[in-house]
Amino acid sequence: MENINDIPLHNPAEWNIDQKKINKCGAMNIGIYKGFKIDKTINQVLLPNDGLCVIKVVESKLIGKYEIDILNNLKKIKHQNIINVYGYGFGPVKKVISNLENNIDDTDKEMEERDLYIYMEYIPECKNIEDILGLGLGAFSEQEIKHITAKLTDTLIFLSNNHIVHRDIKPSNILYDPTTQNIKLIDFGISKYYTDVSKFSTMAGTSRYRAPEVSSRNGTASSKSDVWSLGCTIVEMAGGLKEDNDNQIPDSNDTNNNIVYKAPSIPPLLSDICKNFIQYCLILDPKFRYNASQLKEHEFLTNIPNPMGSLDSKNILVLTNIDCLNPIDIPTTINHLTLTDFDQDLITLHNKIPNSIKSLILPKFNQIINKDSIPSHIISLSIPLFNHDLDHDSIPVSLEQLTLGEAFDFNKYGGNLPPSIKKFTCAHFFQVSLRRNNNIPKGASEIILSNYNKPIVTNTIPISCNILTLGSDFQHFDSINKLPTSVYNLTFGVKNCQLKDEEIIKIIDSKSITKFIINRN
Repeated sequence: MENINDIPLHNPAEWNIDQKKINKCGAMNIGIYKGFKIDKTINQVLLPNDGLCVIKVVESKLIGKYEIDILNNLKKIKHQNIINVYGYGFGPVKKVISNLENNIDDTDKEMEERDLYIYMEYIPECKNIEDILGLGLGAFSEQEIKHITAKLTDTLIFLSNNHIVHRDIKPSNILYDPTTQNIKLIDFGISKYYTDVSKFSTMAGTSRYRAPEVSSRNGTASSKSDVWSLGCTIVEMAGGLKEDNDNQIPDSNDTNNNIVYKAPSIPPLLSDICKNFIQYCLILDPKFRYNASQLKEHEFLTNIPNPMGSLDSKNILVLTNIDCLNPIDIPTTINHLTLTDFDQDLITLHNKIPNSIKSLILPKFNQIINKDSIPSHIISLSIPLFNHDLDHDSIPVSLEQLTLGEAFDFNKYGGNLPPSIKKFTCAHFFQVSLRRNNNIPKGASEIILSNYNKPIVTNTIPISCNILTLGSDFQHFDSINKLPTSVYNLTFGVKNCQLKDEEIIKIIDSKSITKFIINRN
């Protein structure tokens, strides 16, 4: 660990700091500000955003070995969902008046202190989830919750692998951009670096999200305590938790007035699979509570298109001509590739694109797809102009997401789509209802039929389907009950319909669908 006396100094002359606080401050913070580093560098590293940073100022008396350990680790480790820490330094000496407990004459003493300045990444156009909930727009949709939860779970796995427990997971510490669905976990002020023998008995974190073992201070707090806080955060995103102001109540049957801990109520409109995920987060005994790696394998998250779930602009590349392209020309950080003019045999891509590419969009492609021509590292393929017959081995089992456009003759050519496809999108204009034994991949959990406006027929949507999107003018509401009970999220549009959404949902009268999205564009 870096000796506290060796910590670099913060030089005010090197900064232009806006003294207006940009966020509410926790108990440990003096303030959080925006500031420009005049030479745009920290530790000889050029800063993004033209040198603009977030600066958190903390009282030095709250800074010890563990806090410096965390800052040093955050400087070293990098994760797309964790706020970047660029550096830190002690500010100028200031005089403070303090009444010392062991002061014999009980008089105030003047002391010298330095505040700690922590320089962090500035994220424009982002609000924290608590502020978004406070806008009065209602709860997050389950699909949004799923994407956010998947990213938070990945983040907790990363922290656990680096022996860090955050200890204050909550909506106000999660920045979220609804446009990109990107998140940033912030405020590691009470985080701890731990080893296999570490025991935490401090009552840290916000009570509403605090795990029972943290509140009881029994020495069993661990990275699983962050999982409890994750569960509480999901509940709040879904519109709950406010009535559960504390997770502990006295046991009225206990003469010793022991504390009994309880999990917050799970909002009833969530799907069963989401409720089940939350339940694993909120198991009272941490020995039986899921850790983040186990949560990652839960059915609620297994259908998240990862790493496709959110198209980070830093990971996207758009090209027109690949004739002179070599794999080494594409950075390994690029996961999503669009080839705007490509219309050749897919086999030509094998020596052109690196294995880091997982998502491939070919807007003009309309060639026969031969066996083994789709690179095995591609798990998401979008070919909106494609319209050819598919052999039984044209689409490899490694492909998890397939998008076909209006041009594709679904009924004629779609008979060999493999069940390995988990997300299936097809814009074919259906002239009649889907027939039984149709060409929808039998293992698809998310199905988007954006131009299907015909009645639903029993046994036409596979029982693997959890999320279904129908056409922009679907008005056969009484046929929705022919869907399998596995469908819990349904989206469709209506035009020139006088019925209100509530009236439509009442007509549908589904016991299994817990989330409706009715578009009226």
